Amino acid sequence: MKDSAENNNVEAEPMWPSPRRAWFMVAVLLVAYISSFIDRQLITLLVDPISQDLQLSDTQFSLLAGAAFSIFYMSMGIPLGWLADRFSRRLLIMWGILIWSLMTVLTGVANTYGKIFAARMGVAVGEAALSPAAFSLIADSFPAEKRGGAIAVYTMGAYIGAGLALIIGGAAVAYIAQLPPIELPLVGALASWQTTFIFVGLPGLLIAATVLLIREPPRRGVLQASPLSNGPDARASKAKEASLLHFLKQRWKPFTLVTLAYSFYGMAPIGYMTWTPTIMIRRFEWTAMQTGLLYGSILLLCSTAGVYAGGRCADWLTRKGKSDASVRTALFSFLLATPFAIAAPVMPESISFTVMLALASFFFGAVQSLPGLSLQLITPNQFRAQVIAIYFMIGNLMAMGIGPTLIALISDYVLQDKGNIALALSLVCAVIMPLSALLMTSTLRYYRNSIDEARAWAEPVVTPPAAAARA
Repeated sequence: MKDSAENNNVEAEPMWPSPRRAWFMVAVLLVAYISSFIDRQLITLLVDPISQDLQLSDTQFSLLAGAAFSIFYMSMGIPLGWLADRFSRRLLIMWGILIWSLMTVLTGVANTYGKIFAARMGVAVGEAALSPAAFSLIADSFPAEKRGGAIAVYTMGAYIGAGLALIIGGAAVAYIAQLPPIELPLVGALASWQTTFIFVGLPGLLIAATVLLIREPPRRGVLQASPLSNGPDARASKAKEASLLHFLKQRWKPFTLVTLAYSFYGMAPIGYMTWTPTIMIRRFEWTAMQTGLLYGSILLLCSTAGVYAGGRCADWLTRKGKSDASVRTALFSFLLATPFAIAAPVMPESISFTVMLALASFFFGAVQSLPGLSLQLITPNQFRAQVIAIYFMIGNLMAMGIGPTLIALISDYVLQDKGNIALALSLVCAVIMPLSALLMTSTLRYYRNSIDEARAWAEPVVTPPAAAARA
């Protein structure tokens, strides 16, 4: 009976989606992620025009760029992750894109600090739906030894989107500034920065429709409760084992250390993406278009190459039998990025600044795909989107909520000079990046143990042959 059941299980295991279908899904998710980062990052190129129109300090603007987004991004991530673990991930992503695109358009018609703050929170609500569901879809579409590359391609969208936001945004700001003011009913004349937000937000409506073309893969690696006899005590025990809190409580060390290491580290690249355009404009007196073209090109070329290299390195180490491949790759990237991240902001002239910035951006990119990969590999299917959402909640609180504002506070109140925003960025990197490496080093042993445990429940779910054929 046992052998027969095992044979039936083998025959009934669902096939992985075809490469063409799986990579088409990744391509659609990549376009969505690019769109989200364009909408998210565009504001960093508009620091001076928005600040001048609304009379904002650097600290006030940092709250718009960071806290306004991260507060709702982190608060909505867990409930949206819960939905992604139970319902259609495709539809959840579609509604998320619609929401953040419309909120980007509303940012363009806002004319007060409070309205822009509220619109930025709306953008965060929509974007919070994307990555937890996307990581879960990718995990169910690629085997472990190919998953790092697939996640790397998806997470390239962060830097492609940020780069395009700077390149296209810089050109758009320069072009729109030359146009006569646009008048909208009930709103009045729009400033050039407002018009830019409207033009950037509208294409998201088409992207949302494209998401409907992808298909949901079967869910794999579902953790089953321990077999017990029937009865109230058995049912209660199974329900406890099936809860996220119970799962995390039993494995708190690897999850806590991994999350904190990546979260502290995230303050550096987000700090760079928030304040580098301002440093370039203020120190080197470049125009918004020149700044967008240079920094956008660095993000598109160097950071995107780093993302792909990091994912492929993790896959290569996995094939070599390194169970901690993702966190090991992250640790190496932390260490390699540190000297360049500290040096770049304080370089005295534009060439050395650009070289250091390019090298720092490459190693920043190498880490981009690894948090989601690291957490997925030690999390069962029914918790994956929620665990990713928890990471994004904590990571964005630190990286976006604290990081840019901490840099601005050091500049405004410690160094007491807007011209020292570059030195403030360098000082923050000098503290948080070694701390991140120390935390990741402490993670390695616990993470390897969690990987060994995960192999017991990481097999594909059993699906009836008829259902597999229909998929």
